[in-house]
Amino acid sequence: MRRCAWSGFSLRASYTRNYAQVIVANVSPHLVSAGVTYAHRRGQFYANVNWASSRPINAAGTQYQRHRINLDVGGSHRLTAKVSAFFSVRNVLDEPFIRMQQVGASPAAAQFFQKFGVTPTVGVRATF
Repeated sequence: MRRCAWSGFSLRASYTRNYAQVIVANVSPHLVSAGVTYAHRRGQFYANVNWASSRPINAAGTQYQRHRINLDVGGSHRLTAKVSAFFSVRNVLDEPFIRMQQVGASPAAAQFFQKFGVTPTVGVRATF
C-alpha cells in the first residue's frame, strides 16, 4: 500500500477581527495566525506565524503599537518511548516592538523601539 506524500502534514490558519465603536487601547483590529506541522516516524517539526495590525495605545489614536509579524519554529525527536529531545526558536525574524506617536499634522514617528532578539530553547523531555 502506498502512502500519500502529504500524510504527515497538518495546516492551520485563523483570522480575528475586533470591532469597537470607540478607540480601545491595546486592542488590535486584525490578527492572523497560521502554522504548519510535519510529523514523520519519531520526529516532528513545526512553524507558526502570527501577525497583528497596528493597535492604538491611547484613546486619541495619536500613539499606536506598529503592526508586527512573529515567526516561531521548533521540533522534537522521540529518543525512546518515554524520552524525547526538542528545540524551539521564538521570534526568528527578530521583529522589534515599535511604538509610534503623531503630534499635530506631522507624520507619525517612532517613539519607542525595542528588540528582544531571537530566543532559542533546547531540552529533553521525559515522562515517568
